[in-house]
Amino acid sequence: MKSAPKKAGKIPEVNIPFSVLNNIPLGIYMVNQGYEIEYVNQKLEADFGPVAGKKCFAYFHQRTSPCPWCKNREVFSGQAVRWEWYSERTKRTYDLIDVPVKNPDGSVSKLEIFNDITDRKQGEEELRALNEKNTWLIDSLNKVPSYVYIKDRNSKYIYANDLTLELFQCGKDDLPGAADNKFFPVDTVKKLREIDLRVLSGETTEEEIEINYESKTVFFLERKYPLRDKNGSIYGVCGVSTDITERKKLEEGLKENEIRFRSVVESSPYGIIISVGRDEKVEYLSQKFSDLFGYTLEDIPSVSAWWPQAYPDEGYRSKVRPLWEKIVESSLRNKNEAEPIETKVVCKDGTEKHVQFTFTHAGKKNIIFCIDLTARKKIEDDLRANKGQLSNALTIAHLGPWEYDVENDIFTFNDAFYAIFRTTAEKSGGYTMPAAEYTRRFLHPEDGHLVAIETRKAIETQDPYFSSSLDHRIIYADGEIGYISVRFFIIKDENGRTIKTYGVNQDITERKKLEERLQKSLHEMETFYKVSMGREERIIELKERVQELENKLKSKKL
Repeated sequence: MKSAPKKAGKIPEVNIPFSVLNNIPLGIYMVNQGYEIEYVNQKLEADFGPVAGKKCFAYFHQRTSPCPWCKNREVFSGQAVRWEWYSERTKRTYDLIDVPVKNPDGSVSKLEIFNDITDRKQGEEELRALNEKNTWLIDSLNKVPSYVYIKDRNSKYIYANDLTLELFQCGKDDLPGAADNKFFPVDTVKKLREIDLRVLSGETTEEEIEINYESKTVFFLERKYPLRDKNGSIYGVCGVSTDITERKKLEEGLKENEIRFRSVVESSPYGIIISVGRDEKVEYLSQKFSDLFGYTLEDIPSVSAWWPQAYPDEGYRSKVRPLWEKIVESSLRNKNEAEPIETKVVCKDGTEKHVQFTFTHAGKKNIIFCIDLTARKKIEDDLRANKGQLSNALTIAHLGPWEYDVENDIFTFNDAFYAIFRTTAEKSGGYTMPAAEYTRRFLHPEDGHLVAIETRKAIETQDPYFSSSLDHRIIYADGEIGYISVRFFIIKDENGRTIKTYGVNQDITERKKLEERLQKSLHEMETFYKVSMGREERIIELKERVQELENKLKSKKL
């Protein structure tokens, strides 16, 4: 038990209606100098039962005499005392605040406030144990380019990595017990708490959060999942947030051009349906859509024809269809983009996929975007079943930590690292790999010199705190080319030699492809506009081009 008595001062006179104290979500009781309990609010009585004339030492501690650690002497001398107490009776830990109060009749009582901090203490203990066992992993989290944090059941922060602390402008020692209202606007705090409550009920969430500061608006992609103790009980929330503000700007740019420029639509990673009217007559299916599900425009001339094929189980269809129609109706009525919906879809070949559908519209056109979540769903299931909680956070964030032994020229990887390259330790021969083997398997040959330059800098530098980062191409295990962002650091021995480097890889392939598509789209638009500006005949040519595209679209439908 810990106490922090304050200096004596004038004892305040308190006149608070008991009805108010009964509605406070904290335990409150009053006791006189003879250890006789004068008042217990409903919250405290629910935890410890009726007073039934017992003195405080008998009521709380089942003792027959005053407690040796009793704070009454300090309190009745005019001091305020704050201390922690663990109750064997309730198996809970409380943060106690004892203050002297003057009653209307001139007598002095002790007012004690009980704040249940069991969840926070348990979270702190879990984190302390986790830190001891995973020092290297925690150190890696402090270097990742995402905001990683842990909260208790009351949405009070227990842990945050260095990037998050920098965003909060908060020291590590000042973070525990702080809430979102210390760091975010009021409307954002409410949204974050709603998501936390879903996670505390067992849900894993992925949300885009928009935060409106006075000078700017920032977007985050926030992934959260529940933390469980060894008994399976949820004691907190782990979150991984990535700043996607720049990505959102790119997406807005794509939205302005994707209908006009078929090349952008066809190269989209999403399956796309374009339909017309409230009956959703299908005018266009992207090739990606057909690749995902096997259906063509002949199979589904309207969205109504889609339902019995994609959802042959009548019971499941009867649940999904009304929900989708409600979303569409709301979007058309409010003229906004609908909230995404996830369903299980039966493909033309009979296989089943998990898919996310998003409905929006442009003028008279309805646009449906389809994202295949099957692989992600499988990864999430595997992670929940087989991986530790922080390793889960790394994988969800597409992060892969690694170490490199300079003297032995050997890399050490983990499962999260191999997941980025679409393979496993078993398929790759284990968790260690010579540098030459890594280069041959995963490094794009045209980017090898970039990695070699940064490696040479790390080995030759005299700076013991040297760190660096670079983006380069990789080759996935399936042969596809991707992009990663690498952030790494060094360790030197007592002689100043670099003996080890370590770092974290992040898969940025989706972002890179999105940037490339946007640049191409903007270039085409700029070229087209330059040709069309300033001359009346160019306007006529523009109209003819639009008519030509519409004719092609109609002929493709036929």
